[in-house]
Amino acid sequence: MDCLISIPHDQRDDNIWINRWIRPSDDKDHLIEIKDSLNSVDELSFYTDGSVQNGIPSHLRQRLDDCLDYRSMVINQGAAFVEISSNLQFFTRIVNWPSSTRAELFAILLALLVCPRDCRVKIYTDSNCSISTITRFLRSRSKFCSRGFNNSLILIYIGILIRDRNLDLELIKVKAHAGDPWNELADELAKKGAVLSTYHQLTFNFGSQACRFSPHFENTLIEQKLRNFLSTMGTV
Repeated sequence: MDCLISIPHDQRDDNIWINRWIRPSDDKDHLIEIKDSLNSVDELSFYTDGSVQNGIPSHLRQRLDDCLDYRSMVINQGAAFVEISSNLQFFTRIVNWPSSTRAELFAILLALLVCPRDCRVKIYTDSNCSISTITRFLRSRSKFCSRGFNNSLILIYIGILIRDRNLDLELIKVKAHAGDPWNELADELAKKGAVLSTYHQLTFNFGSQACRFSPHFENTLIEQKLRNFLSTMGTV
């Protein structure tokens, strides 16, 4: 897949994208440990999955026992990957703009974050929508702002990783709940991630000639198609 994104940075910092996009946490340290353990590998195969659940994280349940209306509104999202040759695993919770596709895309982004340079990467996912979205994005002309895409920042970061690390990415569709043990494991991990007390939230921290700003609403990055978001706000 061709991707024309190029961001100036220090090539000597092999963990630059984890350091730039993932906030300091135990999860960040775990990602770096996984990446370091895979640095000498030239071919990797991941199963990725996302989970979207109604409810609230376990650490908030007692605090919100009397808020029945609020409880019904909260949606938990989890993302996970497992690398099949090493059985290295990672799962986390994500926030904002809940959808199954967003959770799946985030899981793919996490897998790419731990890939070394010049690596051939196979990603197995049961999300056909994620595969088609990434494919359309990488073939689009505007790979920075991508105003025609939901989950734009995740897609931009996927594009940066492919370009910067010269990854040979192959996205492979697998059937959900068909007894594939690796896919079932990824599904289980994503569900665990959805109820964690900590979470990841991407930040927009670069600019280019094509994209000098990113719209926010109440300090939250708008990752929906902007026209659709404004139309929705106009009906509230």
